[in-house]
Amino acid sequence: MLAIIKVVALERKKLAELLGSIFVALIFLTSYAAFGNEQVKTNTTTTTVPAQTFYASAHGFANITSYAPYLNINISCSNVSNVSSELNNALMPFYKNGSVSNFYLQQASSMLVQTGNMSSNSIYSLLIKEIDGSAACTSFYSSANLKLPSRMSFYVPTQKSNVIILINASQQGASVPIELTQNMSNSINVSVSALLTATGSIYGNLSVRQI
Repeated sequence: MLAIIKVVALERKKLAELLGSIFVALIFLTSYAAFGNEQVKTNTTTTTVPAQTFYASAHGFANITSYAPYLNINISCSNVSNVSSELNNALMPFYKNGSVSNFYLQQASSMLVQTGNMSSNSIYSLLIKEIDGSAACTSFYSSANLKLPSRMSFYVPTQKSNVIILINASQQGASVPIELTQNMSNSINVSVSALLTATGSIYGNLSVRQI
């Protein structure tokens, strides 16, 4: 009987040691997991570095491909009302045949014409003949749609040098305000400004103006 009691006591001691070991192991694993999670939680920051660019400009001729569908007319003549009446009478037949879709006085000395099936440049050429002697004191404005050359020589002030830059087809289109004149050419002289990268490509959009 004594031997049995000793065996039972021994077994209980081993069981207690085993449970203690398991408890310690659980504490260790829990601490390790918590520590590991602290290590994983790191912040990642992405920094975008802008491309190095250089301001540059070029001069050249751009072809006029079309005109905007409007015509602004400014009258600076002393007989404003007479000139305005002449223009109104001249535009009425164009309105009736669809060459002009609409026209109206913005103020006493300013008229806006919206084109129909005739270009603003063609309407200008007809109107200028109708007002004859008043043409010198009447100005006509619109916008010209341009196609820039496929390559231009840009001057880079910071480098004090010129560089030939290729202009992609998608960047060759431009629109600039223009005053219409008699015997206009199909091309106009323009100034083109751009930001160039160190590799010689155009960064962003081009800025185009007539000179």
